[in-house]
Amino acid sequence: TGRLISPLEGIVTDEEYVGGACIGLSQDLARYAIGRATARDVTSVQLAHDVVQSIFELLLQFDFRNGPLRRKYDGTKYALKTLETTLYELSITGGGSTTDNDTIEEPESKRPRTENDDETVKADERIPTTKINELRERMEHRDELRERLIKKSRDGQKAAKQ
Repeated sequence: TGRLISPLEGIVTDEEYVGGACIGLSQDLARYAIGRATARDVTSVQLAHDVVQSIFELLLQFDFRNGPLRRKYDGTKYALKTLETTLYELSITGGGSTTDNDTIEEPESKRPRTENDDETVKADERIPTTKINELRERMEHRDELRERLIKKSRDGQKAAKQ
């Protein structure tokens, strides 16, 4: 549909959503774009780049601690770099322009899908930013509660040692 699914409360945790629907999607889009670049489909590569860049900009607002989400987040940076490099290489090699001699017939399943103008999704509607910002606030609140609990337990340990 051209849209990132919104967080499904109660079905997946916030961390699973960020790790799968946001970060995992970014890496999948980078792999997809490489495949489309071999077919010289600059439009699909550009669309994938735009979506990954939007996701990356949202993820920049998160405070990921050292852990699995932080490592996956780093993967998003590399996916964005891959897409930028791919777009650059396509522009250098004259991507998107084909002559009659190098027209490649692809099977129907490999051809890019075209959407009607009335079905085209606007760039700001692709990602549920308000829902993801709410998710970020919930994660920050949990981190703050966790930090307070750790501080309380440390204070008790320090008092016991004295």
